[in-house]
Amino acid sequence: MNDKLLCIETYPFIQTLFEDLTLSLGYAGYRFQGGLDYIYITVLADPVELKNKLFLVFYDLARQNPEMNIFFTISHIDETVKWIFRSPAPLKGLGDPIAVPHWKPEFLPLESIGFYLELPAGPLEIQNLPFDRNKARELYLDDKLIDEVLTKFILRCQALIRELETAIQILNRDQIFKVTHTIKGSARNVFAIQIASEALQLEKIYKTADKTQLEHSYRNLKDRYNEFLQFLEYKS
Repeated sequence: MNDKLLCIETYPFIQTLFEDLTLSLGYAGYRFQGGLDYIYITVLADPVELKNKLFLVFYDLARQNPEMNIFFTISHIDETVKWIFRSPAPLKGLGDPIAVPHWKPEFLPLESIGFYLELPAGPLEIQNLPFDRNKARELYLDDKLIDEVLTKFILRCQALIRELETAIQILNRDQIFKVTHTIKGSARNVFAIQIASEALQLEKIYKTADKTQLEHSYRNLKDRYNEFLQFLEYKS
């Protein structure tokens, strides 16, 4: 087996890819919007190679389709997972190596509305936990350091959640974005992926959502934070 193959968690991988595409293509004058529901499944792949392939093919597609709205989903059959990228509107250049120079044979067109690729499924026993200490150990190496980082995150997040509640009450959208973005980044740093995911959802709607929608998203975020605290207490 290729020693570069690693177990990739689909949801955070695609979420990060879509965020990078939104920013990078935006700077290049294109408009990219990516969406996905929460999906928990793992695949085996070289994460760097896979991300580069997908990033470059979407960059090529943007030249043919200056505005793209892509929704990600999966199909899981036996030991194979299909990663499916769909557009509500036809996409130009699919499967055309001249129009899309970085098109790869493993990208299989879905008529004219998207494409998919097949990947080997990863282990099923991995779970999406409120906090993953094993992953934290890969970064921080030492349990004592992990506990120090968690303590700082908890104190900081408590203050940020209060700031966010105030910002929503007075509908200060710039502050809503600033605080939510900080929570998202801080949560990712301690592998509190559920908190980071809820923060991202709020970050996506802060410009256009009304107060009721913002409050609903805020409650979801606060629920994930409380679940994170309860999980840490249970595991201690």
